[in-house]
Amino acid sequence: MTINLALRLATILISLNLGTSFANEIYITSIGDNLDLEIIQDGENNAIGSSTNTSTNNGDTNKLFIKQKNTGHAAASGTIEFGITGDNNNIELGQGFTGTGLTGTDTTESGAKFTELNVTGDSNNVHVGQRNGSMGYYAPHTALIDITGNSNSVDAEQTNDGVKSVDIDLSGNGHSVISRQINDGRHTSTIDLSNGGGAYSLSVTQNSTTPQTYSLTGTCYTANGCAVTVNQQ
Repeated sequence: MTINLALRLATILISLNLGTSFANEIYITSIGDNLDLEIIQDGENNAIGSSTNTSTNNGDTNKLFIKQKNTGHAAASGTIEFGITGDNNNIELGQGFTGTGLTGTDTTESGAKFTELNVTGDSNNVHVGQRNGSMGYYAPHTALIDITGNSNSVDAEQTNDGVKSVDIDLSGNGHSVISRQINDGRHTSTIDLSNGGGAYSLSVTQNSTTPQTYSLTGTCYTANGCAVTVNQQ
């Protein structure tokens, strides 16, 4: 198991459960601005927060970078449950990684990824990546992203074989959303944009080999409309 932490200029409480090399559990409560937090979990049954003990960050202009790498094929190989309150934060969460910033993918990764991220604030940048499936292990992965505020940016990407579902719910104005679910089938994308006046842009890509389903709900009150692109291949 490997855990790397980089911290700067904040009050932060971190609880680590390091009982065995196959249960990496971290619970975080941080308050303050200009925090740089980097966590890398390398092992099995990785967890940042839980349904009963969500990790939290309260402040502005913070950078949170979390990567989970599963070295085995445990049934529950990755959980991130985080609550963010503040403005101008940069949040990158990768399970099995994927995409720029999260620096590629772990090619031995199994499935069973779960991320739930709740953000309240303006002008936050969110990137969530999940890679599933390798060597015949294709347990589902799920991303739940709920954001309240204005001018937030979301990039959610899920790759590789097996079941993958994303649910993005945004309330506010001026959001930018990109959702990508890339190969091999079993895609479900649910996006709800509640808009009070400012435009938003939305792009959904489901890069098949087959099933793909999506649901889009949105309100747009701008005279020139809101930009929506859906691509199923």
